[in-house]
Amino acid sequence: MIVNNLEAGYLLKGENPMIHGTVFMLRGIVKILAPIVLQKQKYEGCRSDILVDKGFDLKEFGLNAQILHTPGHSKGSQSVIVDKSFLPLPLMKMNF
Repeated sequence: MIVNNLEAGYLLKGENPMIHGTVFMLRGIVKILAPIVLQKQKYEGCRSDILVDKGFDLKEFGLNAQILHTPGHSKGSQSVIVDKSFLPLPLMKMNF
């Protein structure tokens, strides 16, 4: 598991960071509903295998890819650049 340092505490506690809406009305909805939803998404906490600050090269794992710190959904959001293609990790997480 690779996690940004800013969110390692959430992983340890089995929690998810609060996301913040970027559109005015969405921010209000998220502020009301997120605590309810996040409470139901608790999991068994664990430690990260690798902690990342700004970026991490995945070549040592045989991948032509890098993880980059791209705050947005949360302060510790990360994205993956694979063969010069951009993939935001929050979208990957939501699809599993």
